[in-house]
Amino acid sequence: MRKLKFRAWDRWHNQMEYDLYHEPGDIKVTDINEYFEEETDQYEFMQFTDLQDCNGEDIYEDDICWVEGWGNARVEYVRERGGFVLIIQYGGFRYLTIDEARGSKVVGNIYENNARLYGVR
Repeated sequence: MRKLKFRAWDRWHNQMEYDLYHEPGDIKVTDINEYFEEETDQYEFMQFTDLQDCNGEDIYEDDICWVEGWGNARVEYVRERGGFVLIIQYGGFRYLTIDEARGSKVVGNIYENNARLYGVR
C-alpha cells in the first residue's frame, strides 16, 4: 500500500503547508486531523491525487486545473464515485484520468486563488 501525501490550508495563518504524509495502517484517513495533532478548525487537508499535470506539478484536491476543451475545473474527491473527479462548471463532472491530468495545467487552488475568477465554485 502506498504512502498517502497531503497538503493543508492553514486558516489561522492563510498559508499552505506541504509534504504531510500518512503511513498506511497508522490510522484511518478520516482521523487525519488527530494524526497531525492540530486543532481541527485550523487546517483543511487535501489529498494528493497521485497524478501530475503537463508541467509535472502535483495535483491535489481543491486544485483548479485548465483542461483543454473544457476550461477550468476543480479537482474533488467524490466518495460515491470512488475517486477524484474534475468539477466543470458548465459540464457537470468527469473522472480525472491520467490522460486528462497530463493534458491539464494546475492554475491555482480554491484557497490561495479566487475560485470565482476561474469560473469554478
